[in-house]
Amino acid sequence: MLPFVLELTLRFKGRDIWGKAPWTSKHLEHARKVIDEMQRYDNTAGFFLGNQLASILAYEHSYVAPFLKSAIRDVKSYIKKKKYRSVPIGFEDNTRQPLYPPLVREYLTCPTLKETDLDADFFAQTIHQDCYGGEADASGKVKTMIETLASKSQNSTIPVIVTDLGGNSCATRTFAEMDALYSNDLSGAFLQYDPIYPFRFDHRLVNYQNHYLMDPAGEDLHNEVLTPTPVKPSFDNLKEKWATLKPVGVRKDKYSPTARRPPCPSYQSELWGMNGAVALPKVDQVFDNELKKSWETQKADAKSGTQSRKPVGSTAFVHGLLAVLAMIA
Repeated sequence: MLPFVLELTLRFKGRDIWGKAPWTSKHLEHARKVIDEMQRYDNTAGFFLGNQLASILAYEHSYVAPFLKSAIRDVKSYIKKKKYRSVPIGFEDNTRQPLYPPLVREYLTCPTLKETDLDADFFAQTIHQDCYGGEADASGKVKTMIETLASKSQNSTIPVIVTDLGGNSCATRTFAEMDALYSNDLSGAFLQYDPIYPFRFDHRLVNYQNHYLMDPAGEDLHNEVLTPTPVKPSFDNLKEKWATLKPVGVRKDKYSPTARRPPCPSYQSELWGMNGAVALPKVDQVFDNELKKSWETQKADAKSGTQSRKPVGSTAFVHGLLAVLAMIA
């Protein structure tokens, strides 16, 4: 059965959060409805709480980070309260940042004392290139990005998923980058791969037609029913490429992680706004100068980083090739 990772809710329009509540009851209620529906399916492998957020956090807007941990806290608490099976919660970023800025990565996985279930269970990284220089050029650049990602994820304490892979808008896709993605040379890099995302939107693989439909108010029409149509010959090229690959995974009973959770970053002027494992905001809490000052001046937690991290029990982040091939065979 094909595993799916779904996006739940969190989106930011612009970087200005002064006087606003980035994590609201409306966000949480939407997340609850999605979880209530999707927990019924055994192939729900995880939830994104948002995408392309780390690029925002990389700059002056690091104050969003505690709100992200609050979102993790509240979503995991709801899943536990409803006695649903444990489903991993994570975030996605784009190719502008190679495996998240270090401070963001450290904060989203560091121990926050006095609270539990606060760290992300996985990161995801989009790796794609426009095909202005041709499909071969795009595949070559993607291959380099994959190798860079593998190098930077060596000490990751949580899985890293590659999403949105390949060349955008290439007339024909040959998927040469798959050789690098599923290379045995990367098997020790603690990378996990998601081959599903190339099916989204029109990346010369599946055409959904009018997939960017917007209503007059500018909102996405998420309820539109679209008919996927395989794009030839790219669709067949992918099937043939996957048939040649022999990816190597890691058995759960053989998995013995040694990486240690990092300490929560200390305050750094003009770079990082929090001092250690700061107290997290409540849902609907407004970001104001008082909250900002408390985060900057709170005494840093010296105990952070001393805990090892156990993998999420139901983590379903597997290579997934056989499942996909079975679907399209």
